[in-house]
Amino acid sequence: MSRSTRPTDSGTSTCSWGREMARLVEPDAAAARVTLTLDGEAVSAVAGESLAGMMLARGVRVFRRMPDGSGRAPYCGMGTCFDCRIEVARPGEEPLTVRACVTAVEAGMVVSTGLGAKA
Repeated sequence: MSRSTRPTDSGTSTCSWGREMARLVEPDAAAARVTLTLDGEAVSAVAGESLAGMMLARGVRVFRRMPDGSGRAPYCGMGTCFDCRIEVARPGEEPLTVRACVTAVEAGMVVSTGLGAKA
Protein backbone atom coordinates (compact mmCIF):
# COMPACT_ATOMS: atom_id res chain seq x y z
CA MET A 1 0.00 0.00 0.00
CA SER A 2 1.21 3.50 -0.79
CA ARG A 3 2.07 5.78 2.13
CA SER A 4 0.06 8.62 0.64
CA THR A 5 -3.63 9.41 0.89
CA ARG A 6 -5.41 8.13 -2.19
CA PRO A 7 -9.07 8.35 -3.21
CA THR A 8 -11.14 5.21 -3.52
CA ASP A 9 -14.32 4.53 -5.47
CA SER A 10 -16.31 4.32 -2.23
CA GLY A 11 -16.20 8.09 -1.60
CA THR A 12 -13.58 7.80 1.10
CA SER A 13 -9.85 8.37 1.27
CA THR A 14 -7.45 5.78 2.59
CA CYS A 15 -4.99 7.26 5.06
CA SER A 16 -1.32 6.28 5.20
CA TRP A 17 -1.86 3.26 7.43
CA GLY A 18 -4.99 1.97 5.69
CA ARG A 19 -7.78 3.48 7.80
CA GLU A 20 -10.55 5.15 5.87
CA MET A 21 -11.45 8.80 6.39
CA ALA A 22 -15.07 9.37 5.32
CA ARG A 23 -16.03 12.51 3.48
CA LEU A 24 -19.36 13.72 2.21
CA VAL A 25 -19.79 13.09 -1.50
CA GLU A 26 -23.50 13.83 -1.75
CA PRO A 27 -24.84 15.08 1.59
CA ASP A 28 -28.38 14.34 2.68
CA ALA A 29 -30.70 16.97 1.19
CA ALA A 30 -32.29 17.45 4.64
CA ALA A 31 -28.93 18.15 6.34
CA ALA A 32 -28.56 21.62 7.85
CA ARG A 33 -26.35 23.82 5.69
CA VAL A 34 -24.28 26.85 6.64
CA THR A 35 -22.43 29.49 4.65
CA LEU A 36 -18.79 30.31 5.24
CA THR A 37 -15.94 31.89 3.30
CA LEU A 38 -13.14 29.75 1.84
CA ASP A 39 -10.22 31.70 0.37
CA GLY A 40 -12.48 34.68 -0.37
CA GLU A 41 -15.34 32.65 -1.89
CA ALA A 42 -18.71 32.17 -0.16
CA VAL A 43 -19.42 28.43 0.05
CA SER A 44 -22.18 26.26 1.45
CA ALA A 45 -21.33 23.29 3.67
CA VAL A 46 -23.07 20.77 5.90
CA ALA A 47 -23.12 22.02 9.49
CA GLY A 48 -20.81 19.95 11.66
CA GLU A 49 -18.74 18.26 8.93
CA SER A 50 -14.99 18.73 9.23
CA LEU A 51 -13.33 21.59 7.40
CA ALA A 52 -11.02 19.04 5.76
CA GLY A 53 -13.98 16.97 4.54
CA MET A 54 -15.68 20.07 3.14
CA MET A 55 -12.48 21.24 1.43
CA LEU A 56 -11.67 17.83 -0.06
CA ALA A 57 -15.25 17.49 -1.35
CA ARG A 58 -14.80 20.89 -3.06
CA GLY A 59 -11.64 19.69 -4.80
CA VAL A 60 -9.04 21.43 -2.61
CA ARG A 61 -5.96 19.20 -2.64
CA VAL A 62 -3.29 21.49 -1.12
CA PHE A 63 -4.11 23.10 2.24
CA ARG A 64 -0.80 24.95 2.78
CA ARG A 65 2.76 25.14 1.46
CA MET A 66 6.09 24.44 3.13
CA PRO A 67 8.98 26.94 2.80
CA ASP A 68 10.37 24.82 -0.07
CA GLY A 69 7.04 25.16 -1.93
CA SER A 70 5.86 21.58 -1.45
CA GLY A 71 2.13 21.19 -0.81
CA ARG A 72 0.64 19.79 2.40
CA ALA A 73 -2.82 18.30 2.96
CA PRO A 74 -4.53 15.98 5.46
CA TYR A 75 -2.31 12.98 6.16
CA CYS A 76 -3.47 11.25 9.34
CA GLY A 77 -7.09 12.47 9.35
CA MET A 78 -7.24 12.48 13.17
CA GLY A 79 -5.36 15.59 14.23
CA THR A 80 -1.95 14.22 15.17
CA CYS A 81 0.21 15.16 12.16
CA PHE A 82 -0.83 18.85 11.84
CA ASP A 83 -0.41 18.72 8.03
CA CYS A 84 -3.93 20.11 7.51
CA ARG A 85 -3.30 23.41 9.36
CA ILE A 86 -5.30 26.35 8.03
CA GLU A 87 -6.31 29.76 9.35
CA VAL A 88 -9.88 30.25 10.58
CA ALA A 89 -11.60 33.38 11.88
CA ARG A 90 -14.93 32.82 13.61
CA PRO A 91 -17.36 35.76 13.70
CA GLY A 92 -16.14 38.36 16.19
CA GLU A 93 -12.84 36.55 16.90
CA GLU A 94 -9.23 36.89 15.79
CA PRO A 95 -7.95 34.33 13.25
CA LEU A 96 -6.50 31.12 14.68
CA THR A 97 -4.47 28.32 13.14
CA VAL A 98 -6.52 25.09 13.41
CA ARG A 99 -6.31 21.49 12.23
CA ALA A 100 -8.90 21.18 9.44
CA CYS A 101 -9.50 17.46 10.02
CA VAL A 102 -10.76 17.95 13.59
CA THR A 103 -12.45 21.36 13.28
CA ALA A 104 -16.16 21.41 12.46
CA VAL A 105 -17.69 23.77 9.91
CA GLU A 106 -19.59 26.68 11.49
CA ALA A 107 -21.70 29.43 9.96
CA GLY A 108 -19.80 32.63 9.24
CA MET A 109 -16.29 31.16 9.46
CA VAL A 110 -13.64 32.78 7.30
CA VAL A 111 -11.22 30.05 6.22
CA SER A 112 -7.88 30.85 4.60
CA THR A 113 -5.29 28.49 3.20
CA GLY A 114 -3.13 31.43 2.14
CA LEU A 115 -3.01 29.85 -1.33
CA GLY A 116 -5.95 31.56 -3.03
CA ALA A 117 -8.93 29.83 -4.60
CA LYS A 118 -8.85 26.04 -5.15
CA ALA A 119 -5.19 25.13 -4.74
